[in-house]
Amino acid sequence: MRLFFLFISSFLLIGCATKQNAPQLSYPNFRDDPQFIKLNSTCKSGNEFFCNQLGEYFYARFDYGNALKVFDYSCAKFKNANSCMRVGTMLENGEGIAPDKHNAQKVFRFLCFRGEEEACKKMAR
Repeated sequence: MRLFFLFISSFLLIGCATKQNAPQLSYPNFRDDPQFIKLNSTCKSGNEFFCNQLGEYFYARFDYGNALKVFDYSCAKFKNANSCMRVGTMLENGEGIAPDKHNAQKVFRFLCFRGEEEACKKMAR
C-alpha cells in the first residue's frame, strides 16, 4: 500500500512541477484570444512579420501543428528566414509532424544558399 501511495504521489508532484513551466492560457480557445485575432488578421492581410509572430504564438503554447502550418505558410509566401528556420528545425525534431531529416536538410540548404549562417551549420551536421 505504501508503494502504491508513493507511486501516485510522485505522479502528482511531477504533474505540479510541469504545470508551473507551462504558459498560463487565459483563453482556453485560442480563437477568442485578442492577441491571436490581431496576429491572424494582420497575417492574412499580407504582413510578413505578423505571420512569423502568429507561428511563434502557437509555438509558445506548444501547439506545434498550427505553428508548423503558419511557419510553412510564411516561409513559402514571404521566404521569411525565421519562419523557414523554424520549419527546418521542427521537421528535424519532429515537432508537429513525424521527424523528417531529409526535408529539414532541404529547408536548411535553401536558407544556406540565401546566406543564413545558422542554416549552413545545421546543414553541415
